[in-house]
Amino acid sequence: MNPPITWIESTSWEPAFFGLPQRIPWPSDIDPVGANRAPFEMEHMLRAIKSLGSEAVEPWISFSKAAVHLEDLAEAIEDSDLVQVSGILNQFESEHPGTAFALFHRGNLARLEGREDDAAKLFREALERKNAKSSGGSDHKDSGGAKGSRAHGAAGSHREFRRKSG
Repeated sequence: MNPPITWIESTSWEPAFFGLPQRIPWPSDIDPVGANRAPFEMEHMLRAIKSLGSEAVEPWISFSKAAVHLEDLAEAIEDSDLVQVSGILNQFESEHPGTAFALFHRGNLARLEGREDDAAKLFREALERKNAKSSGGSDHKDSGGAKGSRAHGAAGSHREFRRKSG
């Protein structure tokens, strides 16, 4: 049996960055403070989404499908494998389109390839999309619009995905 979940307001910047509302599912057996920490405790939200089962709706369905690529993306970024990063972003976007997350990483790719103008455009678009999502764009009937902030630099995004040990 799946543990019960509760809907909580996250003050983290990360739900909006991933195209999600600030009101998120969270396991009832986990302190909701974890939804507001930096780095965001993504594994708990993913567990709660899974616990929704047949009651899951968008954007939770598409995000949970796309989230399986996050660890591989983090490894490809760490290894500076730009071809792999691009391919994984394509997979992520095909399953969960329209996120600031994907635009931000596309901006990093453009920067690393020396396409500074494209990078600046993608970074601006990512920021606008994140801000629009966190200021009121809500995809769940129970969603609210709490807003949080944190730097989105390369070090910040790198910390978000932890490798499995072993």
